Amino acid sequence: MSSRARQRWHMARKAINLSSRNRKLLLRSLSHVILDVPDAAEDENQVPSFNINPKLLADMVNGKSLEFLNREGRVEKLTTTLESNLSIGISGDEDDLLKRKRHFGSNTYKRLPPKNFLFFVLEALKRMTSIVLLVCALISLGFGIYEHGLKHGWFDGVTNIVAVLFVVVVSATSSFGFSKRLQQLSYERTVFKVVVVRGGSHREVPAFEVVVGDVVSLQVGDQLPADGLLFKGFCLKVEEFVLTGESNTVEVTVRDHPFLLSGSKVIDGYGSMLVTSVGMNTGWGSMMSAMSREPDDHTPLQVQFHSLASRIGKVGLVVAMIVFLVLFFNSGETKLLDMFKTIAIFINSAIAVVELAIPEGLPLAVTLTLSNFVQQMKKENVMTRKLSACERMGEVATICTNKTGTLTVNEMKVVEFWPGRESVSYDDDGSIARKALELLNEGAILNTSSFVRGLISESDPEICSSPTEKQIIAWAVSENCTRISEIKRNCEVICVEAFDSEKKRSGVLIRKREKKEIHTHWKGAPELILVMCSHFYDKNGEVKFMTEGDRKQLEDIITGMATRGRRCIAFAHKRVREDSGQVCSNLQENELTLLGFLGLDNQCREGVREAVKLCEAAGVKVIMVTGDHVHTAIAVAKQCGILNPQEDQYDGVVVDGAKFRSYSERERMEKINGIKVIARSSPDDKRLLVKSMKQRHSPMALVGHGVLDASALHEADIGIAKGIHGSEVAKESSDMIILDDSFLSVVNSVRRGRSVYNNIGKFIQFQLTVNVAAFVLNFIAAVSFGQVPLSAIQLLWVNVIVDTLGALALAREPPSDDLMLSRPPVNQSELLMDSSSTLMWTNLAAEVLYQVIALLTLLFKGTSVFGLTENVTHTLLFNTFVLCQVFNLVNVRVMDKKKIFEGLKKSKMFLVLFMITILVQVILVEVINKVAGTEKLDWKQWITCISLAAGSWVVGLVVKWTHEKTT
Repeated sequence: MSSRARQRWHMARKAINLSSRNRKLLLRSLSHVILDVPDAAEDENQVPSFNINPKLLADMVNGKSLEFLNREGRVEKLTTTLESNLSIGISGDEDDLLKRKRHFGSNTYKRLPPKNFLFFVLEALKRMTSIVLLVCALISLGFGIYEHGLKHGWFDGVTNIVAVLFVVVVSATSSFGFSKRLQQLSYERTVFKVVVVRGGSHREVPAFEVVVGDVVSLQVGDQLPADGLLFKGFCLKVEEFVLTGESNTVEVTVRDHPFLLSGSKVIDGYGSMLVTSVGMNTGWGSMMSAMSREPDDHTPLQVQFHSLASRIGKVGLVVAMIVFLVLFFNSGETKLLDMFKTIAIFINSAIAVVELAIPEGLPLAVTLTLSNFVQQMKKENVMTRKLSACERMGEVATICTNKTGTLTVNEMKVVEFWPGRESVSYDDDGSIARKALELLNEGAILNTSSFVRGLISESDPEICSSPTEKQIIAWAVSENCTRISEIKRNCEVICVEAFDSEKKRSGVLIRKREKKEIHTHWKGAPELILVMCSHFYDKNGEVKFMTEGDRKQLEDIITGMATRGRRCIAFAHKRVREDSGQVCSNLQENELTLLGFLGLDNQCREGVREAVKLCEAAGVKVIMVTGDHVHTAIAVAKQCGILNPQEDQYDGVVVDGAKFRSYSERERMEKINGIKVIARSSPDDKRLLVKSMKQRHSPMALVGHGVLDASALHEADIGIAKGIHGSEVAKESSDMIILDDSFLSVVNSVRRGRSVYNNIGKFIQFQLTVNVAAFVLNFIAAVSFGQVPLSAIQLLWVNVIVDTLGALALAREPPSDDLMLSRPPVNQSELLMDSSSTLMWTNLAAEVLYQVIALLTLLFKGTSVFGLTENVTHTLLFNTFVLCQVFNLVNVRVMDKKKIFEGLKKSKMFLVLFMITILVQVILVEVINKVAGTEKLDWKQWITCISLAAGSWVVGLVVKWTHEKTT
């Protein structure tokens, strides 16, 4: 590098650290720095890089320095410097992408490293119970060595330490696995795709693969993946709220304000931008890196059960202290050493009471259930963005959904064409006047924000747009033999008014290059376009004045198509005069000439009718909100089963959007229960619907896709965005994303949401049965005999069964169809209080009573009745207690069914964990009995244990039979 170039380089780096005012002054003398070419590469083996400073580019866009951009030759010169092309983009080959990433960086930001397994091990060791148990184990180790020497005295203490560490590792493994899933969920939240032009073709790539020099196509609802400069666009408006904190919209223009910042949202218009900065060189990347942290997405149920476990633990601690004091004062020890040994034993007994009293498995069960929900729903085309949505879906009482692409298929087909008052079929369209058809084709192809992906194929182009616009363009190309490239070459777009769901129309102002004519084209909802028209083209291409009779006849045509379930799109046109060579930038909205109507057919998705019926059986109301004509909405709602096909009158059931908005708040609250369809709706209607449902405390899920749906999605109990045709703004505001846009996926998520409640309810019964039975048993034994009948290892094994294996087995239970045959729970508290929980509490009380009676009988009478030693009796007690829990696990799997083995073959995880538990129990009793503190049992004693444990099945069947008779 020459000395002069090196000097300018250092001055440029110095400019980066100056204030914005001083930077401008310095940059005036450095306008050519970023284009300076070095004399030679310092390293002969180094790949030549771009002759541009990435930092200065970033400062130019972040500072929105139009002066600096003008000095550098604007976008065109920067494009050349970046070795790109505004028409065909970059080459996009691997070497080119690698070179750009080396020089400008990748489009990623720094994240905090994920927590490793050791972190969760240390967290588990910090728990009070783990610390106390380890201390007691160390005390036991010390006394054992003191009494029996190192050779024989280490065994009990080390065994206890290993057992505690085993439980710690099991707990840490569960937490580590869930943390990894949360990290993946956090990553999926930030991943979105954008359309770039590479090698002359449009490609959809993940945002993190965008590089400097890429040409990115921007549509309404897109999130900007990087910083850049607008070089082509119409009516482009962005919202920079995530960067500035202000919700004001910013109008971006090619000439006066071309700067686009990463993270902004496109809320109107469309265009193309040249990427100038990516990743950590953008304000968005720096901000996201600073905000990067471990996801902390606790759901209401997790918070509730953490609180419940904490409260029960405090009660258990008080009881444990009472047990310790009773044992201590009844011990009668006077020697100091014996007293310390006795205190250690008493502490172990007290800790055993606490350990079995605390339902530590409840939060873990919720965590595992939610984790399973996320995994299974991903397989069923639903991506969960917020964990709380998993359980809230189980509470949903209303699903508010749009029509196109959700209830109906994503593909439309033009089946009717009306030029004026006459219908034209495909076999006689040659009779239509060429001039009218030309104008219609221009309106179809130019009055749109769509684009052709890949290399243009005139006969069969791949069009990227909404299903409606895609089919209109395809119709113009295939049926009218229209060439897209020819129309775009002959016409120049001057001004655009983009379509949105509120205006329900779009317009474009064009100049025909050869004829030197200016034309305005409109398309949209037929009743809105018709109001703007004073003339119409007939089939022969003649322009006729629209009389009241003609208008009435055209309105009847619109109604007829709507009644047949067609989506009707109207096209209108007007030639605009130039005044003194000046063209008005505003689109004319009156005295237009109607070109005709297109009727598009959109069939219902397969299985939608059955899904709607399933929702009705589940007590879930389905409301269809659509922008279509009232008669179209009624026809489709009948096909989907939302409306009764036998009825003709739908007063109060089908409401026009304008009428819905005109209701007072009181009227809306009175009528909301009866509404099933809202036609010609606007985004305001969805917000009002959400607000009304919230006031009625009726949990609802809202399906949306557009930019203007974002606020309603955010306010809804569960906002669901469409994955295929949903905007990035809508996805960002949602709790869930249906990847296939299908209503069936929404219903599946409701079923899964109910299974969250159902599986947690099962685990509550299982957990509390073990906790209460063990608590009563150990408390009575500690007070009566001065020690608990179960050793530390046995207690820890019971905790593993309850807190880990039980949670894993029940959390992954697949949802049954019976879940959709009852009303949804209203809130989290109903998990413990609704009618089905009456059966749960009854069964829990009966199981606890049976287990306590059976186990206390063994404890007090086992030695005398069976003629056994105390150690064998305690083994018999331990074995029966564990098997009771194993048998009860099968019992609670189907809480409300008498056929307890129903569907067991489908629950593979349950069967595996069931067999593992029994196998480990046999090993503890028969193989490593010295470690476990047990004695080997003969086959008669095993039959006794199994028979007593199987009694839990009998108790469960009796409770279920009694509940069925009484209800």
